[in-house]
Amino acid sequence: MAEHGIQLAQATFDPKGLAALKLAAKGPEQGAALREAAEQFEGLFIQQMLAAMRKTVPEDGLFGSSEEGTFRALADQQLAQDLAKSGDFGIADALVRQLGGPEPKGASDPATLGAQLRLRQAKGGEQ
Repeated sequence: MAEHGIQLAQATFDPKGLAALKLAAKGPEQGAALREAAEQFEGLFIQQMLAAMRKTVPEDGLFGSSEEGTFRALADQQLAQDLAKSGDFGIADALVRQLGGPEPKGASDPATLGAQLRLRQAKGGEQ
C-alpha cells in the first residue's frame, strides 16, 4: 500500500487494519485514509476481475486440486493488491476525485492536463 504517514490496513479483510483505517478517516489524516480506502477498493475490484477471468479458463484434471485453487486465489489476491498499488488502473484516482479528496500527485486525467496546457498557453500569449 502507499505510504501516507499513517499505519493503515494491509488489506480490507484484516479486521485490525480496517479498524485503523476507520480511525484514521475520523482524524486529521482524512485525505490519506480516503486514498488508502480507494486503493483497497481498487484491489478488491481487480481481485474480483481476476477471479472472473480464472473461471473462464477450463481446468485440467491432471493437476487440478483444492490446494492449487487456494494457491491461485492467494496469488491473485497479492497480484490485485500490487496492481492497485501501481496506480495503472486509475480506479483509486477516480474515486478520490469523485469523493472530494486531495488530487493525486501527477494527476494524468486528460481533461486536467488539457486545461493546464491551455492555461499555460494563455499565460504565455499575454506576456
